[in-house]
Amino acid sequence: MGRRMIVMNQKIAKRPKAVGKLLSLFEDDYELHGYRYTCYVTTLKLSAADIWRLYRGRANCENRIKELKYDYGLYKMNHDGFDDNEACLFLMAWLQLHESI
Repeated sequence: MGRRMIVMNQKIAKRPKAVGKLLSLFEDDYELHGYRYTCYVTTLKLSAADIWRLYRGRANCENRIKELKYDYGLYKMNHDGFDDNEACLFLMAWLQLHESI
């Protein structure tokens, strides 16, 4: 199955007083002229804008996994069977979803 690469650029506002970690794809951001670049490799036949919207919506899922793992002790689940672990995982995910709403 063929893949295609989609590169998106997004104009970003300068925020000189912003705090936090500076994450950068390139060593010198000033050469980017105020744009953030994102690259997607996909087999989907959607438009570039639709690919961006689809994957952008998933951007926070890694944080949810980390919260389930560390805040709810997901990494220590040791029930006897698959069904027990599945029920426990479902309950933790449901609780996490309802806390974030």
